[in-house]
Amino acid sequence: MAKVLKAKEHDIGGLNVKRVLPHQEKRMVGPFVFFDQMGPNNFPEIRIKLTPIYA
Repeated sequence: MAKVLKAKEHDIGGLNVKRVLPHQEKRMVGPFVFFDQMGPNNFPEIRIKLTPIYA
């Protein structure tokens, strides 16, 4: 039987993150298993100047 778990929403520095696992009702998954959804987000354009690397 499948169970639908409701994600908890958190704002981490302007990034919206929904976490489903770990969940109080589904403890048998494992202590270090995470299932997250992030976004959608729009990030500002970043200009990077490339510099050649000499060996």
